[in-house]
Amino acid sequence: MESPREVLPALNRVRALGLPDAWDGHVTAPGWGGESFEGPLPDGHNGNVCVFCSASLKDPDYLEDGRALGRLLAGSRMGCVSGAGSSGVMGEVVRGAVEAGGWTGGSNVPHIIEIEGLPDGLSSFWLRPDIYTRMEIMIQKSDAFVIFPGGAGTVQEMLALLILKEKHHPHMEGKPVFVFNRVDTMERSFWGPLIDLLSVMGEHTPFTVIDDLDSLLPGIMEKLADRDLAA
Repeated sequence: MESPREVLPALNRVRALGLPDAWDGHVTAPGWGGESFEGPLPDGHNGNVCVFCSASLKDPDYLEDGRALGRLLAGSRMGCVSGAGSSGVMGEVVRGAVEAGGWTGGSNVPHIIEIEGLPDGLSSFWLRPDIYTRMEIMIQKSDAFVIFPGGAGTVQEMLALLILKEKHHPHMEGKPVFVFNRVDTMERSFWGPLIDLLSVMGEHTPFTVIDDLDSLLPGIMEKLADRDLAA
């Protein structure tokens, strides 16, 4: 569009006709059949932890943290649910879990799969048409959530979880949310400013802040054990 006057007619056309469907129902990616698939949960499975994180961060320290988290989940017999991205911290979380023999499930959308493909070793995969239904299935399939370092998309996912918890949505009933507030070499905490902003919600915040990766899994398992006892 070359003029502001063209905006209103364009919006009226969208209102009348709807948005075009960007997905033609066909997706191709190396080594993948193009459909969702569901693998069985292993014996002794302790639940699924969904990790919301960056698919673009390239800092080696953050990537190693992601890979370490994947290994920790597998070692605790906990499934790793992710956005099934193959790059950044997200790719490393899946890679770490797969390398350690863990169960991994993920959901992704057609246009991202076309560009990046899927990470190797997924146990289950849920194809969805857009980021909103993608997030919905990830929430449904998970028992706890970890907010790892990320960007605008990760913030959106975190806020969606908190809104659902505040509204007592059944998809979030009894499901804890952990924020990994990573501290860098300059003593700066990654999520510090956002946590300060959210603190105006009141004395009780619907998430637990962890700044030490080794404390993350024990904290999750304790919360899930408390939930099971209360059930």
